[in-house]
Amino acid sequence: MKIRMLTILAGPRGCIDAGAAADVPQDMALDLVLGGYAEALEPFPEPEPTPEPDPPSPAEVEPEPTPEPAPAVEAIPEPEPTAAVEPQPSKKKAK
Repeated sequence: MKIRMLTILAGPRGCIDAGAAADVPQDMALDLVLGGYAEALEPFPEPEPTPEPDPPSPAEVEPEPTPEPAPAVEAIPEPEPTAAVEPQPSKKKAK
């Protein structure tokens, strides 16, 4: 696919200067054009339309399972306030 680079391209497949025209694979050309790095010099081929699958018959459709109810959660009781603990004097002897 023919493109014209808008920026410099350098990679394992080679280098292409900005403004240069090049013939690259179609997938690479599409990536470069969509990324804004190149402009197409020829139109992209139209994709082939894919036929839509037939909708399933009602007999083929499985009913959605009903969700199980969430288990009950017991409330955790609040701890009772405790009395403040007074600090005790140390039992070390002074030297």
